[in-house]
Amino acid sequence: MEHLKLKLTLLEESILVPNTGRFTNNSSSATYNIIAITIIIAMLTFLTWLVVRNIRRNKGSKLVSIVVLFVLFGAIGILIGNSSAINDYAPIQVTEELVIGGEVTDAAFFSGKANVKMLEATSYGYELYALADSPKFTPETEGNKTVIKAISEPGALATNTYGFTFETNAKAEDAVWYPLSEVASMIDSYSIATAADKTTGIYFGVLVDETAEPDTYTLDIDFYATKKAASIGALTYMQDFKTLSDTDKALVLSSMTLNTQYTLLDSRDDKEYYIAKLADGNVWMTQNLDHDIVTTENFYTPDNTDIPANWTASAETYTDSSWDSSNTTPESYNPGEKCWNESIRSDTGGTISNSTISCDETDANKHYALGNYYNWTAAVAINDSSSYTTSYDVDQSICPAGWRLPTNTGDESFQSLVDTLDLNLNNIQDEPVYFTFGSVWTGSIYRMGNRGYYWSSVANNTGSSMGFIFIHAIPPNGYDTFNPHQNPTRSTGLSVRCLLR
Repeated sequence: MEHLKLKLTLLEESILVPNTGRFTNNSSSATYNIIAITIIIAMLTFLTWLVVRNIRRNKGSKLVSIVVLFVLFGAIGILIGNSSAINDYAPIQVTEELVIGGEVTDAAFFSGKANVKMLEATSYGYELYALADSPKFTPETEGNKTVIKAISEPGALATNTYGFTFETNAKAEDAVWYPLSEVASMIDSYSIATAADKTTGIYFGVLVDETAEPDTYTLDIDFYATKKAASIGALTYMQDFKTLSDTDKALVLSSMTLNTQYTLLDSRDDKEYYIAKLADGNVWMTQNLDHDIVTTENFYTPDNTDIPANWTASAETYTDSSWDSSNTTPESYNPGEKCWNESIRSDTGGTISNSTISCDETDANKHYALGNYYNWTAAVAINDSSSYTTSYDVDQSICPAGWRLPTNTGDESFQSLVDTLDLNLNNIQDEPVYFTFGSVWTGSIYRMGNRGYYWSSVANNTGSSMGFIFIHAIPPNGYDTFNPHQNPTRSTGLSVRCLLR
């Protein structure tokens, strides 16, 4: 806990009291707390030993001794827990004393700036807390009944009140001032990594009128900061997951609510994607991958892409009908900013609509963006897939680093997702998965109306690989298909969904 003394001096004569600030460094307070708790634990341990000895020597008081022993161990557990929590405190440096004030003839406003500086870097940001030791300023002169108290709610300062704000050059009447109380409250928060010298300026303001007696008034304010734990809110890029320790990754996953949609960026192109933790225990992208493959030398690295070594793609993403239908070399197609829509499905006459609907920027739901289509060689981020044959699981992909293509079977497969969420043709496009229809064949979107295709990481034979296919039959011909183990031709352009490794 770091301390600021806010001193307000009200004068009878027109003498300006400058805003001053002295820094104090009390960063070792957490260490002192740990030492104190250690001493207390030692004392409780000694008392426990005395109780145990009493149990052995005096059988008549055994029940009382056991109760006391239980209480002692409970106290030790609480203290140990608190001592662990202290590690979450971030050491800070706070302006020791801030002096403001001047002459009061009518309404007068005084303000000054205090600084809170972080003394350690944080990985996921921090929260800054403050509390006042009293509900009002304390006058120096005995008998002075002037009351200068905290503003009651955020807003402009009222007469004989004080507050704080982060606004530079704040005025009493037009800034938003905030109250402090004797209960600690969070006054600032950062959800990104911060440097050791991160400084926050806090402006304190006081508005008084002529009823305030000339005197010196003081108010003690305490500050402390806590480091934020890893959470989904602390991440910006999909690749950030790969940089987390196992402990921090577990914290992030525990901070995610089941089926809730979150958004992260792909650092390779800054495109934004929805992701969600689903009931199968995995975190999935809940929209199709939309990355345009580039041929820049060594653009793809293990830091940005799900690959073991740098990769230079041999072909970039098409935006026209250049699709060569290759089984072994990478191909991908960008159909433009298009979204699937229920209205494009034909349900009569046996025809299939290949039309698509542009994604309106005002449309809040981007889950149905088609994304790009990739042949299997591009989906697994290699330049020649001819050597991959039956049942070979390729442990790399065009997914962002830290993410992967689904496997054909097991806990990280489409099959597991289908089984756990009880997916079928009637709900495959619903929340929370939002799968879409369509594929690419000879350079154009194919069977947009009723067929969905997604790649897995598993080869089937030299000409095909495993994938997830679902087909809505269109009368009078066709039949319904729902198969997480289908084997489409590798040359076909299918959608890609990635899940977290």
